[in-house]
Parts: sequence; C-alpha cells; structure tokens
Amino acid sequence: MPDIPVVTPDRLGTDVSGSIIAGEEYASFDNTGRELLEVTHTNGAGSSLDLTITTTKTIDGEAVADKVLTITKGAKYLIGPFPTAIYNNEDDQVDLHLGTGYADVELQVIRPS
Repeated sequence: MPDIPVVTPDRLGTDVSGSIIAGEEYASFDNTGRELLEVTHTNGAGSSLDLTITTTKTIDGEAVADKVLTITKGAKYLIGPFPTAIYNNEDDQVDLHLGTGYADVELQVIRPS
C-alpha cells in the first residue's frame, strides 16, 4: 500500500510534482487532523467508483462504520479534514481503499500551513 506524500502549500508556490498517486487500489497518508484529500477521477467515460476511508474508532465496543464516498466519472473532490481519533490507524495514517476502477483515479494530500 503506497503512502501518498503530503504537500504543504505556501504563498511562494509549491512544487506538487511527484505528490500524486495514481492507479492504486489501496493507499494511506500521514494525518495530523488538518489534511485534505484531493481525489480526481480521470476517466470521464468511465464509471463511478466507491472510495472507502477506514475508521478506527469504537463507541461502546461497536466499530464506527467506514466512510464510503461515491466518486463520479470525470469529477474532482476535496475531502477532509480527518479527525485523528476517528480515522488514524496505529501509524497515525488514514487508510483508503478504492473499488473497481481505481486505475482511473489520482490522489493527492494537502496540509494547510
């Protein structure tokens, strides 16, 4: 499972080349609770797919359901932030799973300064 590099933009401009993960079914990123996930479905002729964002929190012994978002063909989404107590795994990362069609998706993580 590849880690998505986290980009922190500034007013001088930030080189984002090399910070986009494409065509991976599973991915993760470091999370401080401020990160935003940019999801781009690159195939306008393709089909929608589900993006699952894993939750790790339990309440009264019951697991909180994973967050599942439908990513429509040709669209771009900005998702987040992700509260650490709900989404972080034991490595302080958020885990993602893209269903069928993952080859048509690019992921990037932005951490505002």
